[in-house]
Amino acid sequence: MAKNSTYKANGELKRGLGNEYKLTWSDDKSEYLLTCKLCSHSTTMIHNRCFELEVKRLSTICEPVEPTCQNKAIPGQPKTFRPYYIPTSPENRRGIKKLKPRCKNRDKGIYNHPELYKLDGKAQPDRIIERVVKKPLKKGGKPVTQIIKEEKLGSQLLTCHACNSKLPVKLNPANRHYRDSDNVKIFKDLMNKDIFNRMMDKHKLGAKVIYDKINFFYEQALAFDHYHSQMIDHAVATRILSLSSDRQFYLSNWGDHNMPKPTHIVNTSTVDNHSGFVFVSNVNFDFTSDYQEINKEHREKKEQEKFPYYRRYAQYVLSNDDVNVQAPEH
Repeated sequence: MAKNSTYKANGELKRGLGNEYKLTWSDDKSEYLLTCKLCSHSTTMIHNRCFELEVKRLSTICEPVEPTCQNKAIPGQPKTFRPYYIPTSPENRRGIKKLKPRCKNRDKGIYNHPELYKLDGKAQPDRIIERVVKKPLKKGGKPVTQIIKEEKLGSQLLTCHACNSKLPVKLNPANRHYRDSDNVKIFKDLMNKDIFNRMMDKHKLGAKVIYDKINFFYEQALAFDHYHSQMIDHAVATRILSLSSDRQFYLSNWGDHNMPKPTHIVNTSTVDNHSGFVFVSNVNFDFTSDYQEINKEHREKKEQEKFPYYRRYAQYVLSNDDVNVQAPEH
């Protein structure tokens, strides 16, 4: 393990790392590399903070983003501070404005830590919106004009117990979403593997809008899966399940032009027949495998299988023709 440089008696930094490693300059990468003095192998150095942020990013993949207290108090970003006011008189309730320090509940979500927040009304009252659409009453029928009523839920306000900052949480995820009436149509087009350019022409939307909606669908799928995963123990406690397991085979492209061999990837899934809930879906893909080592073991196994075959063939010839036949050497 590489160590930090040591200091001289007068406080100056010594040259080198003081152990079996040294710093070398790479003209190709335009950066310093950590080189071992024993084997001369060089590796790229990664900053500790960058490594910590990358580990945190990888650990949050496939995890829904929980609303937390918005009092971040990040220097250089005025919008991340939350103020509070000291009234100077009954008429002037906002007399002196002061900024709150960073809240200790900043990284604690409202779902995993509900005791840190309290309900505090709604940002706006619930509304019922009427829309006039042309829709057939039955399949294959003639479209008729209908009035569809939709309920728009107002955002729920929560107050943080630590800093008394309020944060709104959408009860309807599509609230204030651009052209939310087209979300179902775009989602069906994505499920049917529709062409992206065709979706832009059909719905008269730009590429950025569709990409934003894809991110919205992804976040909703994570929230749906997270909710049902938490409720799975209570949901199946008193039920008799009817499960089905199946395998699907996928053919992947090859990454090496010298070996044009598509690889079979097997996906095994178990689904509830009544609700369609997927309990598990595993793919036989190992990220830590080395294809060169696998090919080497495969060749060695093939070579070992040839010896008993030739041995049996030689014994068969000797027993029938009484000829001195020797198995080929390998």
